[in-house]
Amino acid sequence: MDEFAGNPLADGSQPELFVDNSDAENVVVSGDWKTEKNAWSAYGPDFLSDDSKGTFPKSLRYVPRLPAGNEYDIYVYFPKVGGATTHTSIRVFDGAQRYDRRIRSSDVVVEGQTGGEWVRIGRYRLPEGRKGYVEISNEEADGIVVADAVLFIPARSEN
Repeated sequence: MDEFAGNPLADGSQPELFVDNSDAENVVVSGDWKTEKNAWSAYGPDFLSDDSKGTFPKSLRYVPRLPAGNEYDIYVYFPKVGGATTHTSIRVFDGAQRYDRRIRSSDVVVEGQTGGEWVRIGRYRLPEGRKGYVEISNEEADGIVVADAVLFIPARSEN
């Protein structure tokens, strides 16, 4: 089973890493977020939300243990909620430099029979271990901020 977890495509490539908001080992919560349980739009059993509009600074920092330094395509899952902020502040730290991103609610297009959508944040070179992170905050929010899951997909060489 360990071989499959470390080599799911059976080609020696590095596997994707998925970090959910409830993963206490890989998520650092700052501030008092509301847990939305059994939400139909969540990826998994729940997601976190905040409606303080940035009055009280809050963040969720996704800090996975990366098995190797690599370029990663990073995706954030956005559950659809009424009253969502028009933009979400996201930071990516690559171990040396911080990149600030703002995802507009218009960038989140939910299609089909899902209650949310994966949005690509970009490709970043992240170091091995726990030196890099993705952070979702309520900074400059004008509505409800949601934090659910982050996916780190290693860039694959085109051989």
